[in-house]
Amino acid sequence: MTGFGFVPTYGGFEIDAMRELDINVAGLSLNLKDAPAVGPTIGRLFWIYYGDFRDVLYVDNRPLDERKATMGEPARIHTAGIDGVRLVPIGPGAVDVFGYAYGQFGDYQGLTQHAWAYGAEAGYRLTETWGKPWMRVGINSGSGDPDPTDDRHQTFFQNLPTAWLYAQFPFYNMMNNQDVFAQWILEPHPMVSGRLDFHWLRLNSAQDLAYFGGGATKNDFFGYGGYNGKGATDLAYLVHLMVTVRPTAFLTVNAFYAHAFGQDVIDNAFVGSAGNYAFLELLFAL
Repeated sequence: MTGFGFVPTYGGFEIDAMRELDINVAGLSLNLKDAPAVGPTIGRLFWIYYGDFRDVLYVDNRPLDERKATMGEPARIHTAGIDGVRLVPIGPGAVDVFGYAYGQFGDYQGLTQHAWAYGAEAGYRLTETWGKPWMRVGINSGSGDPDPTDDRHQTFFQNLPTAWLYAQFPFYNMMNNQDVFAQWILEPHPMVSGRLDFHWLRLNSAQDLAYFGGGATKNDFFGYGGYNGKGATDLAYLVHLMVTVRPTAFLTVNAFYAHAFGQDVIDNAFVGSAGNYAFLELLFAL
């Protein structure tokens, strides 16, 4: 069993960082560790509390005047969930399965919070074949709010996330989003690996916004943005490729390119629907 509590600090692209945010986070986790009795399995049952006391204007599907009227009211959100991963050797390789289910309740700046999220992933890796090819498929889904006029907020709220793992072209996140994906990973050399992803992105609620952003990084900025898809649900089809080279033990080079084929949500909100994103990254770790 593991418990924790902390106050996060300013971060992200802040120049004057490390000051405390007006946010409290705490949690408790009951962990199932990999052991001979259960085989190659890791599981967790957990609860996380997120208390946000910043005087900021929240972004959601309510009218602007209503959001301004509740500005300064806190959010106290509880997230309870279960997740697990298992690895099973089969034939010349191994099958991996991963799943999670989360529920949220509490208060969201004058509204009652009721939301959910779930995910399921599975893969198969040929561990003895050249390149150790690994194919994975999955779905990650976070609820959206179907009615901007009632007293409930049903959009799954990401507390303090990082977009890097699941949204490497980060124009979306898990809030009111369903992400169905296929992924191929190849490691032709211990120093070289590649990853190719295809994603089908859509909104779970046409009455809610399409959200983006990585959460709180300062006390006067909410951390999330959103735009109205005007009743549409199809967000985008996305393909991206990343090649990683590790020439030394302390240097990693990542080269990334992505292209998004915007669908109805983006067509309704913007002029132009295609997006491109690329970066070259050097990581030093001593």
